[in-house]
Amino acid sequence: MATRSNLFKSFLLVLIFGFIFSNVQDTYAEEPENEAYYVVQAGDSLYGIANRFHIPIEDLIAENPSAAELGLFAGDSLIIPGIDWVSGQLDFNFIELDKITLRSISRQFNMDVDLISRLNGISSLNQYIMGRELLLPQKNELSSSKLIAFSPEDTATEIAAMNFENRWKLISENDLSGSWDLVSGKPLIVDSDPNSEVSIIPENIHFFETFPEEVYQGEIFFNYIKSNQEIKSIEGSFGDYELDYYLGDSGVYLSLQGIEVILDPGFYPFQFWVEWENGDIFAYEYLLPVLLGDYRYEILIVDEDLTGIDVGLEERELLQTAMSSTSQTMLWNDKFAYPTSNPDYVTSLFGTRRSLNYSAYDYFHGGIDYGADTGQDIYAAADGVVVFAGEMPIRGNATMIDHGLGVFSLYGHQSQFLVEVGDIITREQLIGLIGSTGRSTGPHVHWEVWVNGIQTNPIKWVSLDYPYMVEIP
Repeated sequence: MATRSNLFKSFLLVLIFGFIFSNVQDTYAEEPENEAYYVVQAGDSLYGIANRFHIPIEDLIAENPSAAELGLFAGDSLIIPGIDWVSGQLDFNFIELDKITLRSISRQFNMDVDLISRLNGISSLNQYIMGRELLLPQKNELSSSKLIAFSPEDTATEIAAMNFENRWKLISENDLSGSWDLVSGKPLIVDSDPNSEVSIIPENIHFFETFPEEVYQGEIFFNYIKSNQEIKSIEGSFGDYELDYYLGDSGVYLSLQGIEVILDPGFYPFQFWVEWENGDIFAYEYLLPVLLGDYRYEILIVDEDLTGIDVGLEERELLQTAMSSTSQTMLWNDKFAYPTSNPDYVTSLFGTRRSLNYSAYDYFHGGIDYGADTGQDIYAAADGVVVFAGEMPIRGNATMIDHGLGVFSLYGHQSQFLVEVGDIITREQLIGLIGSTGRSTGPHVHWEVWVNGIQTNPIKWVSLDYPYMVEIP
């Protein structure tokens, strides 16, 4: 009897353990009720999911502690924090149509405009979406609609006839008060293949591209435009940044814009206006995503006199004066070079969030620090012209070089200058010696690369051919 009793107890323990373990697994994998959730796909990571939803990874882990403890598995359901006004599974849908309005997308997916805009941080119905992912609730059937372009002389009746569509249905589906509401350049929806593409770029723009399609904090956004007709003026903006356009030898206008390393992740409008000599004007807007960068945290103990607001403002004025004008031509013709002969000795990375003397992490590192002994060589990263060689409160003895098109490089904390303002510099030329001047905790060279007034990641300039070399037809 004792043996049977022990066997029975063991059997019960196995059942209880199996039941508990099964419940733990099921609870982790089951679909949450009355909450917005995402189903993990193969290859997903917590960091990647947080980035796609534009939420802090700490908030995602706090809402899903089991994901951090047990790991991610395909098919698991993760609750997405901060979305308490919609429930159910959220999916990412890649929009392949070229530059279409939010209202058009809402019709294509048969979904409320306000819901799409709130889920994706879109503030204007006139904003365009170019080849990017949209976050949408699941179980919304694709309609059989497509977008079409039309000429100014086309009538609603002609458009409907050409697309085997009823004229009044065409007007109704596009929220038009009548055929007089047709606007050239704004696509219309008709019943057809939903995968068809349409472009709203006019024919007198020969080439138009933006790179990349999504940009991380601290990186660079490029815009290329080439026209078949002579352009009188061209303007653009990305979020709050006003873009500067430079005309190249091949007739291509190029704009480069640095993205702040502390810019909040999200979708920002890229706006573009062009006026031709014949008086024609074209303007439009669409959204581009800024993604969260993977940056570290560090504490620095420095002189209290060099942490005040006044010191920062004084330095900012020196920088703005040095960068107040730039060469209208691209002075560099190769990848940037490292400023030191020992680039492996990195003491602080670009974008690192900083606490000064145990303050809040309100500061960030706008360059890369390479440690070395005092008196070692500092080299120019690329061809250019010296626009500043003097003392700054924080960066100490600093040299700044203009490389053209709004691109500048800076070399701080020097012990000695070997160039002066106005000197023409070549790539890897000796320009100074390493020191520990200004707000510094030891000898090193602090290297920065600015693009249109914004600090960007210098390593990108070493590893990539900037600007992106595109093949223009």
